[in-house]
Amino acid sequence: MLNRNITLKQLEIVKNSEQFVVVYRDKIFYVGDLMGLILIDLKNGLCLEEICKKNNQVDSCPFIKVEINNFLDNIENSSKSKQNNYIYFKVPLLKQKVVVFLSRLFIPLFKSRTIAYMSVISIACNLLYLFNSQVLPDVKLNSTTALYYYIILLICFVIHELGHTAASISFNVTPKEIGFGIYIIFPVLYADVTRVWILDKSKKIIVNYAGIYLQLILNCVLIVVQMACSNTYANLFNGIIKANISVIIFSLFPFIKNDGYWIISDYFGLNNLLSKAKRVPVYLWLNKKIDFSPKSNIVIILFSLCYYMFRFYVIYITTKLFTRVLFSMPNETIDFGFILKLSLSGVGLFFSVYSTYKLIKLLVGEYKNNATLKNV
Repeated sequence: MLNRNITLKQLEIVKNSEQFVVVYRDKIFYVGDLMGLILIDLKNGLCLEEICKKNNQVDSCPFIKVEINNFLDNIENSSKSKQNNYIYFKVPLLKQKVVVFLSRLFIPLFKSRTIAYMSVISIACNLLYLFNSQVLPDVKLNSTTALYYYIILLICFVIHELGHTAASISFNVTPKEIGFGIYIIFPVLYADVTRVWILDKSKKIIVNYAGIYLQLILNCVLIVVQMACSNTYANLFNGIIKANISVIIFSLFPFIKNDGYWIISDYFGLNNLLSKAKRVPVYLWLNKKIDFSPKSNIVIILFSLCYYMFRFYVIYITTKLFTRVLFSMPNETIDFGFILKLSLSGVGLFFSVYSTYKLIKLLVGEYKNNATLKNV
């Protein structure tokens, strides 16, 4: 028996097509085949000695005992901290029952052939609309149309999140709430579909793509509505459609933890891809292995290269924007518009510089730790 008092019944152990997944208090952990089989037997009431004998691991039983205790310590400690806490100040907007009810309305769209056909059609419609309309929406809002504009946009964003929850339900994984939070410095909506990590890679990718998928379809509906409207409301819907497309593009952006990032991470089976990509310069400098396979290393290095190019580009753009606004200061009266532009550009520049400082600090710390270990 293990020298610890932990309720193994709290563990949910799932074997997908790739690996064993352990769920403990809504936290996800990946384990090897032997560890997964041992945990299942422990959960079913077998003692460790019997399990080792069953798996022809009698000689390794003391080491397995240590490994099991270390793993259980790890999941207990992890349950006390926040996992994947990249969204802060979360406020639930739709409770689980409401989310499940609304999500079921979209489940027919998540049959495999339907996803393929509707994706092709909706992407084509959106591209045709973009190529045959103005580059930027020309929307003049009064108090009434402004209200309509923001209400419809909010509905679009909620439908995006319902895409994730509907896809998870279609794979028999029950989502939790949809809510509001802060990611980096941006206000965002989120859907709690943490348990989709128990799914196979292909199913996780569909869940990640599902929000964009529903937005593409919704945009097709909005395009039809816009064509049937008078000039005032046609102009309004033009702005909504363009804003919706902008959100889709932003969602696909892979260098922050958006849908695009999770799609790439799941497709290549690389957990903590962003964290590894940030540390690549140190690993290359110290000639240290980045991951476990040459294919993974290539993906991580290429992702890291693109990530650092993006970081330099952000610094360049925010610096250029701030200096342009600063040097356009009026000679006489400084109006509210100028103050707002200067403040927003200043916040953007501060954030890019501060985040770069934190990145450099991380790299220096990683270098010191690895250099110390290398010299031991």
